[in-house]
Amino acid sequence: FYLNPEIMAHMIEGKAVIKKLFEYYYKNPKKFPKRDFMKKGDDLLVAIKDYIAGMTDRFLGQEFNGLFLRKK
Repeated sequence: FYLNPEIMAHMIEGKAVIKKLFEYYYKNPKKFPKRDFMKKGDDLLVAIKDYIAGMTDRFLGQEFNGLFLRKK
C-alpha cells in the first residue's frame, strides 16, 4: 500500500508542505499563530514543531494555502 506510486507522491508532497510551513514560521516568528501563547524562554522550534504536528491534513492544507497560494 505505502509503496504505491500515487501514495508515495502524496507523502512526498506532504513532507514538502510541512517543511515549507515550518521554515516560514521559523523565518517569520511574528507570523506564527501561537506566538502569543508562548511563555518567555519557550523554544520557538519546539513550539512550531508541536503546532504542525497537531494539525489535521485538512488544516495543514488550509494553513499552507492561506500563506502561499492566496491571491494578491
